[in-house]
Amino acid sequence: MSTDNIEASNSTDTTTLDVSRGIEKVSIAGNVDVSRYDDISGTRSEEDMNSEKKCTSCEQNLEHGAELEHTKINDIVSNTEEVQTCANCCREGASNTCNKCKQVKYCNAACKKKHRHKHKKECEEHLRGAAELREEELKHAAKLRDIELFKQPPQLDDDCPICFIRLPFLGTGKKYKSCCGKLICSGCIYAMEKSTDTDPCPFCRTATPTTVKETNKRMQKRVEVGDAQAMSMLGEFYSQGTRGLPRDYTKAFELYHRAAELGIATAYFNIGCAYRSGHGVGIDMKKAEYYYELAAMNGDAQSRHS
Repeated sequence: MSTDNIEASNSTDTTTLDVSRGIEKVSIAGNVDVSRYDDISGTRSEEDMNSEKKCTSCEQNLEHGAELEHTKINDIVSNTEEVQTCANCCREGASNTCNKCKQVKYCNAACKKKHRHKHKKECEEHLRGAAELREEELKHAAKLRDIELFKQPPQLDDDCPICFIRLPFLGTGKKYKSCCGKLICSGCIYAMEKSTDTDPCPFCRTATPTTVKETNKRMQKRVEVGDAQAMSMLGEFYSQGTRGLPRDYTKAFELYHRAAELGIATAYFNIGCAYRSGHGVGIDMKKAEYYYELAAMNGDAQSRHS
């Protein structure tokens, strides 16, 4: 064996061929602890692999990566928190706000007073701009209100379920039947009365109640099933103290609200009357006007007159 070969074999860095991992040559430094490897091919022990988990793509320590990510998130949240500084001395932690524009903050009343002459023009401009914006919003709201108030109102009633003719506007031209909850024109009711002696309902053929108590019982059943027209009519009975019912403004007001939520325009009008006269609630003319407008928008002619 030549001297060159002996020196090469005794050198601190040796070169081996690792066929199993497909690496042509692996250089092992002399100061590496070979005991940490299963063999000289460079495979690390299982204990060493479990002790330090690393990402296969970026070779970062996964256990420390979660902690670093949490720290970064906390830093971002802390940086996004707005730090209030004094407009006069620029110190942090200002809590005294300008009484007019509410846009700047100061450390104390002394800083606010000292900075007043510098902030006065900006404050007035902000207030002027806010007032103009508010005025434009009110004009736009009033325009939309006028459009809704004066447009063609929706149809109040459907056609008669018997003759399929449009129900008349006047209350005398139609009648509500508590047995089936239908509004039927007076012509169909008159024709039924002339054709039979028992006077049944033209729609469901149920016999007409002979007592007020029976009528109220039927009305209450219609209310329980969510009949809006029955709610509005029963509310009127309680408000007027008619049909054998005691006068109860509170009960009537509650029924009006339930009927109005289901789209009965007359119920909106009755709520407005309650606020105007103070029946069941305190007198409030603004609320009365508001509910009159709602009734008018939903097609109630009497509310349009009011």
